[in-house]
Amino acid sequence: MTALPVAAIEELRLAAEELLESFRLERRAIVTLDAHRLDELAPSKVSIVAHMRELLARHGCTVTTAPAEIRELFAAIRLEAQSTAILATAASASVRRLMGGEPTSYDRRARPQAAMGQPLLRAAG
Repeated sequence: MTALPVAAIEELRLAAEELLESFRLERRAIVTLDAHRLDELAPSKVSIVAHMRELLARHGCTVTTAPAEIRELFAAIRLEAQSTAILATAASASVRRLMGGEPTSYDRRARPQAAMGQPLLRAAG
């Protein structure tokens, strides 16, 4: 485990809170089918993640070698990302069903694939 300065831990905590808020806003946009808002949120999330990665690297640290409190932050971020992806998948499937789209095949995880090709909503990030 690598020790991080208190200032770096606080900076990571603030960035994590900002990223978690982005996921909350993204889920709200998914629920309201606001593709424009999803597109607006994507660059911000990428920037926050890049900043967090750079901050860890600057101190010779990775997520797995970070102090426990930082690993817990990343576990929460992972959970939020997974929840957002599940919601986006469900929203796309619901819209597809409402539009009369029928599955034409299944992917390797046995999820239906529609003839429409691209997902109607995509999880940004």
